[in-house]
Amino acid sequence: GTGAYDFGGDPAVAFGPDGTAYFACFGYQGTSPYGVALLLSRSTDGGRTWLSGGSGQRLTLVSAFQGNGKARGSTGQFPDHDAIHVASDGTIYVTWAQFTGLSSHSPVYVATSTDGGRSFGLPVAVTSGSVRSDQDQRIVTDPRTGMAYLTFDNSIQGGKGTAMYVSTSADRGHSWSAPIALGTFQNPVCLFPPYCFNIAGAPFRGPGSYPAPALDTIRKRLYVAYTDIIGSRAQILL
Repeated sequence: GTGAYDFGGDPAVAFGPDGTAYFACFGYQGTSPYGVALLLSRSTDGGRTWLSGGSGQRLTLVSAFQGNGKARGSTGQFPDHDAIHVASDGTIYVTWAQFTGLSSHSPVYVATSTDGGRSFGLPVAVTSGSVRSDQDQRIVTDPRTGMAYLTFDNSIQGGKGTAMYVSTSADRGHSWSAPIALGTFQNPVCLFPPYCFNIAGAPFRGPGSYPAPALDTIRKRLYVAYTDIIGSRAQILL
């Protein structure tokens, strides 16, 4: 349950090193002032019960957006594509894309918690420096060093295609390095909205070419899997 919010969306779940489960989602108010918030709940009994925002069980507010008196930022904000990752030291990373609604610019934001999800620091912006949409972000961490790796993609300004980037943080998400490009798409798979559907068959809702990272701590390599249309076939690349 999302407490005072009318409905939720974009669920994401991750487990901490002590077995605590963390659940993040957006909460939406369907009536004026139409607020949006990114919320976190947790379960310590294997998912049987969760904080619900009622009966004194307070959901953690990761970040608030336009509306409800707690919002920060400009008119037309639309947060989307949240993802969650919990490091081996218990640091919780929640990341999302922040669309303005007034332009095509959408930086990626990351908020972190070091107290088991009871509070979050101010979000930190990570951007490729262009004025097109950064989104589809994911985070993995190195359990030995604590280094965090953030991957995302970006529609390059001027219709010049889509590139993938990686940024790193060595201080538990308080700051992030300037992103570097790790690859480009030939023709990214797009499943939603229906007008962009570009594989065979009838349109259906699902993710597209989200770059998915994984870390090999033995060989010290970051792997990123993604989908791309080459010729007439959508293929999985690494």
